[in-house]
Formats: sequence, C-alpha cells, structure tokens
Amino acid sequence: MPSSPHHDASRAVALEAFTTAIVTAVSAVVVTLDPGSIYFVGRLRPLVDEVLPEARKRLGESLAAVPKLTVATQVLGLSTARGAVYACLTIAQGRLRDAVLDARRQGQRTEQPSPAF
Repeated sequence: MPSSPHHDASRAVALEAFTTAIVTAVSAVVVTLDPGSIYFVGRLRPLVDEVLPEARKRLGESLAAVPKLTVATQVLGLSTARGAVYACLTIAQGRLRDAVLDARRQGQRTEQPSPAF
C-alpha cells in the first residue's frame, strides 16, 4: 500500500523535529558533562536508529569532540532505566577487562609484576 504525500511530509517533519531534539539534548549533555559515550535505550530506539546518522553529522559540525553515540538493545524483562544501567555496566566491564589485559601485557614486556587487579 503506497503512502500518501501528506503522510510522507508529516513523517519528514516528525523525523526532523526528533533529530533536532536529539542533537539539542546530546549537545547539552556534552557541554555539561563531557562524556565519552552516550547510550540510547527504550521504546523510541527504532526511531533513534533511524535519525542517528544525521544527528552524528550535525553534532560533528557543532561540537569539537563528539562522544560515541550508541543505541543499546533492551534486555527483556528489565525496565528501561535498569536496562540502560545493565548495558553500561556490561560495556564498563569490557573496558576494564581490556585495560587489565593491556596493563598485564605492558608489565610482561618490561618484566614488571602484573597489576593485582
């Protein structure tokens, strides 16, 4: 079933407004907190997926450093907030593991004892 020109125009307006809202919100967070990453979760995730490339482009034009923007998949059975925390903890654990492995490799190269953590 083909979509009507009115529907297409309304959809384009809604996507533009949502993209502008994402860019505004991310800009405020970046200027205030300077995060390395921002994660999007929740019911609007499919819409965020759709506008994220344009939002990244706009942020790149207006910010000196754009954080990594990620749309996290929601874990079934968890609330949006708990799902976001779970996704962030998983990423933090991975980064910590990578840092420990890098530190151990560097310690082995210089024949220093590995960190205890």
